[in-house]
Amino acid sequence: MNPVLVFETPYIPTSLSMAVTMIVYGISDGENHSFGFNITNRQNNKVIFDSGLANLEVLKSSENFTISADLKNLGFENECKYTITLKIDGQDYQDDFFVKRKTID
Repeated sequence: MNPVLVFETPYIPTSLSMAVTMIVYGISDGENHSFGFNITNRQNNKVIFDSGLANLEVLKSSENFTISADLKNLGFENECKYTITLKIDGQDYQDDFFVKRKTID
């Protein structure tokens, strides 16, 4: 995720669009690896987005690379913590963000 940790919206449930970029480093280059990511509502453990898994070859001499996605109109049902999970070769790497209701004055 970008450095945004809290998304505020005046309406819950809501749909939000976001770009997700992850930097990957420390995996063997010149080999195939499985990659995928998902976003989970931590209140009810419902997966709101799942990219599925893709097998990709990491280019030789690549110390790091980025995985990016432009997600449109994801449904956020409630105010809570959400977890984004990056899956690489069966290993999970996670980060959290929050969706909160913004008070309208």
